[in-house]
Amino acid sequence: MFSTISDILSEIYRKYEERYLGGVKKISIFSVIAYNLFFVSSNVFPEVFLNLDFGKPRILSIKPSRGFAANKGYNGTKVLINGSNFSKFPNKNVVFLGKKKAEVVEGDENKILIRVPHGAKSERIKVRTPRGIALSTEIFRIIGRPRIKKISPHKAKTGEQIVITGFNFIDKGAAENNNRKDISNILDEGFLKVKFGDVESEIVAAKRNEIKVTVPENAQNGRIKVITPAGISISRRGFIVEKPPGSLSGKLTIQPYITLNEKEPNNSLEISQQLNTLPVVVFGDASSSDSGYTLDNSQEIIQDIFYILTDNEIEITLESNSQDADFDLFLIDDSGRAIASSEKKDNGIAESLKYYSFLPEPIFVGVKAYNGTGSYILTLDRPRLTSEISTDVLNLSKEEFVPGEFIVKFKKKYFEGRSKKSSQLENFKIARPITSGLTLLELKNADEILQNRRKAYRINNQLIKNYDEDFKVLTAQMLEKLRSLPEVEIADLNYIRKAYLTPDDKYYNLQWHYSIINLPQAWELTRGNDNVIAAVIDTGIVSEHPDLAGRIIQGYDFISSPKTALDGNGIDDNPKDPGDDPNKKRSSFHGTHVAGTIGAATDNEIGVSGVTWSGKIMPLRVLGAGGGTDYDVIHACLYAAGLPNDSGTVPFKKADVINMSLGGAGYSQNFKEKIMEVINEGVVVVAAAGNENTNKPSYPASFEGVISVGAINLSLKKASYSNFGSSIVVVAPGGNTLNDINNDGYVDGVLSTLADDKKNLFYGFYQGTSMASPHVAGVVALIQSVRLDNGFPLLTPGEIKDILISTAVDIGDPGKDDIYGYGLIDAQRAVEKAINIIRNPFLPVLTTSTSSLIFGDNKTQLTFSIKNSGGGTLIIDSIAGDMPWLTANPSAGSVTENSELIVTVDVIRSELTDGYYSGTVTVASNGGNSSLNISMQVGKFSHRDIGTVYILVVDKKTFKTLNETQTDLSQTFEYTISEVEEGKYFVIAGTDRDDDGFICDDGEACGIYPTFADPHIVAITPKTETSGIDFEVNEKISIFSLNVLKHGFRLKKNMTEK
Repeated sequence: MFSTISDILSEIYRKYEERYLGGVKKISIFSVIAYNLFFVSSNVFPEVFLNLDFGKPRILSIKPSRGFAANKGYNGTKVLINGSNFSKFPNKNVVFLGKKKAEVVEGDENKILIRVPHGAKSERIKVRTPRGIALSTEIFRIIGRPRIKKISPHKAKTGEQIVITGFNFIDKGAAENNNRKDISNILDEGFLKVKFGDVESEIVAAKRNEIKVTVPENAQNGRIKVITPAGISISRRGFIVEKPPGSLSGKLTIQPYITLNEKEPNNSLEISQQLNTLPVVVFGDASSSDSGYTLDNSQEIIQDIFYILTDNEIEITLESNSQDADFDLFLIDDSGRAIASSEKKDNGIAESLKYYSFLPEPIFVGVKAYNGTGSYILTLDRPRLTSEISTDVLNLSKEEFVPGEFIVKFKKKYFEGRSKKSSQLENFKIARPITSGLTLLELKNADEILQNRRKAYRINNQLIKNYDEDFKVLTAQMLEKLRSLPEVEIADLNYIRKAYLTPDDKYYNLQWHYSIINLPQAWELTRGNDNVIAAVIDTGIVSEHPDLAGRIIQGYDFISSPKTALDGNGIDDNPKDPGDDPNKKRSSFHGTHVAGTIGAATDNEIGVSGVTWSGKIMPLRVLGAGGGTDYDVIHACLYAAGLPNDSGTVPFKKADVINMSLGGAGYSQNFKEKIMEVINEGVVVVAAAGNENTNKPSYPASFEGVISVGAINLSLKKASYSNFGSSIVVVAPGGNTLNDINNDGYVDGVLSTLADDKKNLFYGFYQGTSMASPHVAGVVALIQSVRLDNGFPLLTPGEIKDILISTAVDIGDPGKDDIYGYGLIDAQRAVEKAINIIRNPFLPVLTTSTSSLIFGDNKTQLTFSIKNSGGGTLIIDSIAGDMPWLTANPSAGSVTENSELIVTVDVIRSELTDGYYSGTVTVASNGGNSSLNISMQVGKFSHRDIGTVYILVVDKKTFKTLNETQTDLSQTFEYTISEVEEGKYFVIAGTDRDDDGFICDDGEACGIYPTFADPHIVAITPKTETSGIDFEVNEKISIFSLNVLKHGFRLKKNMTEK
């Protein structure tokens, strides 16, 4: 079989190595001969040869493959075992770390690569081969789970570095100098990661107990995670990502006065000098000996006459330093009659007049030289804002007065008939005899005036919606005209006073959560209706509470488990709440609190008030010890909707709204389908969003069709506990029982009816979206009540939801956002919207995207959009400009719901002389009329030097100044404001000539981006310069200015220190 002994020995060596030794090449000759003899005789490889001494295995060193010191590593990492006499076949080598078997990745006679088994502890490594067992001389140390102890700082901007301290981040000896290069192996292997939310950060340096990382660009607020093969550590404290600031820049336009010289002859109405724009300064001269125009209603002779067309208030000032002449001012109408004159003053003292025009009309300004000859300066401008005007005009929507009536006190000399009364008083008639020095005047011909102005104008850039609103604005305007007359000392509106509708409940003053949703104003419209039923699906009710008397109707107990119910049985017809604590010590009586918010007996001199004063509450019990089940809640919903359910009965009248201040994770298709059945029955379903401060869906609030309610606190900010996310529809007050922001001595929770396990009946503060939800359910009940009050059918759940959405106050990002949904509910606006639907359910309403277009000195074309914010089709009869240089295209059209019409407006400067021009584009439609103010400049004018102008970045809600800078003529009124935090702001500019720390006072220049008539919010984004924030700053402003002016604008301290 073998030719030589050498062949025999070679074959013996080969077979033995392959089958048993796995790579051992050195054996003794005696063993070879013995093995050969046995092999030849039996052709079998006996196990006894395993004990032959061919060289035992040895472990020389243990080293992790990359990034770790010797004899150390994580669970799951690779480790290289160096030694001798291992099998060259990896599967013949078995490696243990303690009792845990390791995975052998590869190996040969001198080395074995293993993966440290998960769960292994720090012990010696054991290698078992066919040749024997080798045991490491040193213990292999398992690096433990990482642990974060501290993050410093706990807030920083993206791109900045922070330090994380703790334990077991990396092996102590893995990095020699602890920098990025030295630990590259660890990072490349993915053994160490740091994440901000789901965003991984760059690791700059790492030690065993410290990591330095860079805050990544898209880092999320929340807890930081350190990840190693040994596990994950999550910081206890959340990290706040401070987004890098942005900036804004722009240029202010300081409107110059147009200066003109008097052009003679101008001594009659026919040849009067025309003034085209405001402001304007005229330099003139006159002599008492000059020929002039004789006024029709007096013997006064006017030497110089100027003409201007105005439809607003105008202030006229006449100044002269001449000691040889005395000048007086007159206002003249187009019939040649004097309608006002300035009081005679000494030479050198400025004389002034104010005139208010409520329709576009020509006004003639006359200058009379009483004696002598001299020069004068005539200035025509808009008047500056006064506190009286802001009180009477800016708050028309909230004030009640008798339209067309005025209480007037005349100056004594006019009252006694010693001076001639102004012809402007012909617009008024005496409604009551003059007594106690006061006269009640009534506006004449109001209907005629209103009819004329309706054809093409709107008032104060607001759509004329109805006669009453129009008449109120006209009355306020005529008040200003009365106050400008020389014979009038005091003129006021005839205000209507009422006893405030304030409940007399003892603790109503502690229910701050009603006023912030304008609930008292809603009570002026409706306080509920006894035919409206609100179902409260909760822990049941303590019906004997005195503040729930008369409000509770028959309900049901749907808790099917006696163990959960704690009332001795399962489902029954008694929804009484026995408490939800099996130990009868700390029961919540949650349902009683919720019911009290919806409908505590109100105006009964005890306790608290409810959102509704009338209506019924249907208590349905589903929550007991440990909560409740979907099955029980589903059947309670079916019962409330009058649908078949486990009780075998239905209520006499189904509920109109269901409140569920309950929920949890876990999606149920069955629950969803049953909720849709309930909604399809016309029942509005309101549910709390949940209190886990998460964006994960909570049910039933996240089911389609359900009105999901988040919570805000007294500061109108998201409550810390409130869930958020795309399913949030609106928010409502949920409270905070840890704070007392309003300093009333009580926590800022929601106050309502309560009880305890000892059967005490009282009132208490709770917080939660559970408290926010019944506010919304109560407002839904008010909406349905006003329908019934007016004899109309109830609104559908979809219509109710639309009303809540469209009337909510947007307190977050514009439009819907994940924090506040569509905004904070507004009870007053919601009820008013329901009333308007009753009056005009399908009426189209004209809405324009802006109320003004500013062309400046170079723009020739701008656009605006027209929308239909009502129902049906908006038919636009005409879109037209009122000046020959002004055109609009298209000239007509139609707009359906959820669509818009884009209108292009062009100006033509070619045939105009230099100056400022203004006009109006009027839109006439079947949904009302609307006008846009158009302003344009022809030619370039140098800026007037009005001194230092401060530009302020003002918070849109609090009106607090957050950033500011300053500019002046030397900088051509250009400005840049850096370091502006992300947010939405007003940008306002003005002077502070009196050094009182406020801009925009009387006598100071002021402006707001882009105009006072149509202020816009400026959004600042991180690392972005928002440029082009250009706007006008005028020396004096119109009376119809932004309401925020009443707040004043305070400069920051560092800017006002002189």
